[in-house]
Amino acid sequence: MAAEPNGRWVLWVDIEGFKHFITSHDGERAIRMLAGLMSDICEIGRKYFYPDNGRLFAHQFGDAFVVSPDYADGRLDLVISLAVALMKANAFRGVFLSAALTQGKFGDRVDCYPECIKENRCNSTVMFGEAGDGGLMTINPVMGEGFVRAYELSEKLHGPRLVVDEKFAGRLKDQGVRQKVRDSCISVDWIRYNSKESQEMLSKIMPPQEIHDFSERLFVSKLRDYLSSNKELPCIWKRAAMELIRGY
Repeated sequence: MAAEPNGRWVLWVDIEGFKHFITSHDGERAIRMLAGLMSDICEIGRKYFYPDNGRLFAHQFGDAFVVSPDYADGRLDLVISLAVALMKANAFRGVFLSAALTQGKFGDRVDCYPECIKENRCNSTVMFGEAGDGGLMTINPVMGEGFVRAYELSEKLHGPRLVVDEKFAGRLKDQGVRQKVRDSCISVDWIRYNSKESQEMLSKIMPPQEIHDFSERLFVSKLRDYLSSNKELPCIWKRAAMELIRGY
């Protein structure tokens, strides 16, 4: 994988409300939400990044994914576009994501595993007994400080936000990105962010007629509907959503 001077781009993407739906006996809805996001990441990786725009790596952690494009030119705008495409595609379906973007090093650390794991491992599965007769262990050998930094960043702000490491403030400003700085991080106005790259990514996962209807008004309406349908949302989540509705 290509190496960035400051590590790889690391985009943490999480489904808002997933835990609520799982624990409120609406597990089918939660699984549909997860399947939708999983499909979006897969299709963007298959149809946008491959073969012309490098490679895309994604790692699942429950209802969250760490997504990392593999290229060495340091294009912040392309990773922002990826996050925006995922957030808009899901918002169109009435599902809201939170996302956090930073840089950091990570990689495959199978070399540090104990021998009993190495000897019985097949890809991401470790078999107990003959052919798994005694059970299985699933593992994710990819780890590193990039994952930790992205997760910590995602925890700083609540709501359907796209949060970016504050060290990229200057680059975002130079690109004219609408943003709000708070708690040592930057919240990007993804509803009003438009780029050629995000449109191209959306075209790989949605019918053209649906993308044609995408507008600030549409996503503001979707977010208002979500607020109206989920009265039990925490006040801090509602405030974040209203800030996004008003615009940064």
